[in-house]
Amino acid sequence: MQTISHGLNGYHVNVGQQVFFQQQRLAEEQLSRSREIKRGLGSAEAIRAHGLKQREYFLEAIGGLPAERGELRAQATGRIERERYRVEKIIFESLPKMYVTCNLYIPKGVSGKVPVVLMPSGHALTAKAYGPYQTQAALLAKNGIAAMAMDPVGQGERFNLIDRATGAQIVRWGTEEHTHIGLACELLGQNIARYFVWDLMRALDYIQTRPELDAGRIGCSGVSGGGTQACQLSLLDDRVAAAAPACYVTERSIYMKHYHAHDAEQNYFGHIPAGFNYADFFVAFAPKPLMLLGVEYDFFPIEGLLATHEELRRIYRTLG
Repeated sequence: MQTISHGLNGYHVNVGQQVFFQQQRLAEEQLSRSREIKRGLGSAEAIRAHGLKQREYFLEAIGGLPAERGELRAQATGRIERERYRVEKIIFESLPKMYVTCNLYIPKGVSGKVPVVLMPSGHALTAKAYGPYQTQAALLAKNGIAAMAMDPVGQGERFNLIDRATGAQIVRWGTEEHTHIGLACELLGQNIARYFVWDLMRALDYIQTRPELDAGRIGCSGVSGGGTQACQLSLLDDRVAAAAPACYVTERSIYMKHYHAHDAEQNYFGHIPAGFNYADFFVAFAPKPLMLLGVEYDFFPIEGLLATHEELRRIYRTLG
């Protein structure tokens, strides 16, 4: 009994995790207050005010958006013909000399303007060319819906940290490149999400230039990191008419208990003191069509998705 008394007298602690547990406790206090605030949103006016407040917070947290929309300088570099759709290879500049590479899937045999789904890519090396993303875009096109699949920074055709002489990557693609560039952004008081979402906004600008696309029926859907971007765009740009983020939405308190990390574009300055949780991406978006997608045993816990779904369902019911 003597040998285990230190574990029974209330003084046995894991000293190495004390700071983490304290941070988690403080975070839970803030997030609990945020949940109470959203439960108290009993009118459309209160919901609108809360949504705009969280939108303003998010814009400030990422360092705002670029002040001017420059020329897109869009060009088509190739075309692939399929029986029921074609794929156009598009490049445009979201900022001067900041090239965004996309594949635009256009349905064939459809009269009038067609709706379009913007498809930001998740963390796949080939991004827009990743097999499952090609399948999703092709299925949309075969069913009369255009799809615009995009490469984010650090993936697909958009590697930035490379050896100019050899073309070899200095930093690994995806999360590592996002983190390196993200740290540089933080020194400027910005978040790399600022550039992710700006690319998407400029893609919407490009969609509005295409006469065969219906700019009044734009959806946004992505998986994992693409789901992150779909949430960010839905919060900040009213041109998104419907959203379906997949394998990203969860709930902050639940996520923290799973000890997972986030990528640079998913960590926002002051989001816990601001009470910004996953549901807040869609308070200002409501009551537009929204589908939250997830799977069991994912990196983003499904129990958090279910909690956020319930929170948003109350808001949607209030808005009718």
